[in-house]
Parts: sequence; structure tokens; C-alpha cells
Amino acid sequence: MRVIERFTEAKVPGAPGEDLIVVTDDYLAVMDGCTVRYPRSSETYGGVTSGRFAVLALAAGIAQLASDLDAAEAIAELSQGLRRSLVDHDLLLDPREADRPSASAVIFSRARRQVWRVGDCQFAVDGRSNIRVKAIDRLNNSTRAACIRAQLLGGVDADWLRRHDVGYEVIDPVVQLQRRFRNLAAPCRFGYGGFDGDPVPARYQEIFPVAGSQTELIMTTDGYPTVEPSLERAEARLFQIMHDDPLLIGRYGSTKPWVPGNNSFDDRAYLRAVV
Repeated sequence: MRVIERFTEAKVPGAPGEDLIVVTDDYLAVMDGCTVRYPRSSETYGGVTSGRFAVLALAAGIAQLASDLDAAEAIAELSQGLRRSLVDHDLLLDPREADRPSASAVIFSRARRQVWRVGDCQFAVDGRSNIRVKAIDRLNNSTRAACIRAQLLGGVDADWLRRHDVGYEVIDPVVQLQRRFRNLAAPCRFGYGGFDGDPVPARYQEIFPVAGSQTELIMTTDGYPTVEPSLERAEARLFQIMHDDPLLIGRYGSTKPWVPGNNSFDDRAYLRAVV
């Protein structure tokens, strides 16, 4: 495996961010930590945000994975490792009551020549993109967009709305409860997978074969609305989208806008490699 380019940046200037890239001899991984309003002080988990706590624990787990594991084995080991970290820091909360550190990830296994995905990270193999948007995110994005558009039609200033996201206030109750759909065992249109210390049901473990050799693989977090063939083009496309739609209520909708002064609307990570 040969890494061509890699990049991470937090949406808030100077912050460590919640997206992370891991490169080992056997695995490539791009991870997106979930941002939550955690009910305790950040001091209770080492002074880092919940999403960063999750990706750091997963990164440590990936570094220790045996090279020949299949997807189910690797995902189980990573989930168990995160669970141990949560228990050690008294963060294994009941998801019905409060959220806990969690993350999405896309992982390439050199031995298996497969891409594994849990959650909504994205990738492209030889230029063919694979992007997943959770059903609950589609609902939240469209609801927020409708609210913001109604405000604009009423004459509310767009720049004011970038600083005062009244659309998010509408979807906030759903966002705060959507953790209950994560790794839900029963079939549900809003169910989705994520690393949170609990087992990831098989329906949320996606496996994609990577045929041939010297194949170009790109993996990103959803901080990039599209999967582009180079970092330069990914950055250019991202900023074109945000320039045209800083409220993020159009084709590439989001639960949050591009806040003035921030680097972007979300943390982002980009990895391009030949495998």
C-alpha cells in the first residue's frame, strides 16, 4: 500500500477535530467521530471531545489488529476495544438516556482486499464513488432546509441565519435522540451503524471487494460532500459548494451551516492511496 496524500482539518480553527486517519502495514482507515452534547465535563474523558475520544480509541485498536481478520472479526475487536475504553472512563452510558462517544469508519484491509464500512464515511475505488447518507440525516437535513428557506422567504438575512441557526433548533430534539437508532437490532428505516462499544449488527457492516492490484482508493469523511480524485479537487469542490450555499440547504444539505470564521461546516479527512 502506498499513500499518495492525506489530510485532516477541524472545522474550528486550532481545534484538534474529531476526524482521524490511521495508516498501518495492514490497514488504512478514515474515521469520523460523532459530535454530541455530552452531559459531563470534558475533563471526565481526558479533556477531549466525545468524538475524538472514540476515534483515538479506535485508532489504538486498529494498530493492534491481526493482519488476516475478516470484517466481522475486526469490527467486533474494535467495538470491544472501544467498550473497554468507555468502561475505564465511566462513559458506557445507556443510549436510551444519554449519548456516549461514537464514530463512523471506513477501513481497507490489505490481506482481504476489502473496504469495510460502519456508518457514513465514504470512498471511491478507481474513480467509482460510494457515498452513504443515513435516513435520519436525510430527514434532519430536509427539515432544517425547509425551516431556513421559510425564514429567508420571510425576509430574514442569510448572514444572520449563519450565526443563528434556527433550523437546527427545530431538528435538535431529533438529533439528540437519534442515538437510539444506532446499532438497533430490529429492522427500522432510521437504523444505522456506528462504533459505540456495543456490537454492530451484521446489517450495518458493509463489505466491498477491491479487485486487481495497483488500485487507487480514496476514503473520506462526510466533511467532503463529494469524493474527488485528488485532495486539491476535493478542497476546491468543497469550497465552491460552501461559497454557493453557505447555509448548506441545497443539494448538499447539512444539519449545520458554514459558520463565519470556521474552516468549513464540518471536520474533514481525506486519504488517497494505491493498494
